[in-house]
Amino acid sequence: MALYRHIESINEFKATNNSECAWNKYCFRLNPDNNAGTHCRNYHRYFSVHLVLHNGLPPMNGRLRIAVADDEPDMRRFLCRVLAHEGHQVVVAAESGRQLIRECQQTQPDLVITDIAMPDMDGLQAIHEICVTKAVPSIVISAKSEDDLLVRASNELVFAYLVKPIKMDDLRPAIWLTMRRFTEFTRLQAQLTGKT
Repeated sequence: MALYRHIESINEFKATNNSECAWNKYCFRLNPDNNAGTHCRNYHRYFSVHLVLHNGLPPMNGRLRIAVADDEPDMRRFLCRVLAHEGHQVVVAAESGRQLIRECQQTQPDLVITDIAMPDMDGLQAIHEICVTKAVPSIVISAKSEDDLLVRASNELVFAYLVKPIKMDDLRPAIWLTMRRFTEFTRLQAQLTGKT
């Protein structure tokens, strides 16, 4: 594999497949020659990046049921077209924050992709309301990237922030990373709940 060849070029480390990684099943573990038991946690982000660059994204398990929201019709059509091309099902195509909340309560999507600036209620407020009853991972899209928006996004279940204009190639890695991170979030949440 290209990933192994790349890692083997680093003299002080050797690579072994670590199928028991608690962070990501596609992660690998670097074992320093003088410490074969080193866990992959310290190198997790490094491997995640290089796995994507050298081998492409590993497939997700099945198609996702996705809710999208944007007040611009062209953007809604773009998202629906791209997501269908990727094999996902768009179960909501909302044009406002309140519509997004209402239809998500009815359809229970696996993922929300929403614009931030929308009529009556912005996307971040809508995400907050949706997650009151059930945790749903989200990706937000915006023409802006001000610090206050980033801070607000970080306080919700937002795992990716895309700045317009976005391309088809922007969505697939964002979705992949979002679902992987959300899987880890729910696993850790279950562990903490079990300890209380």
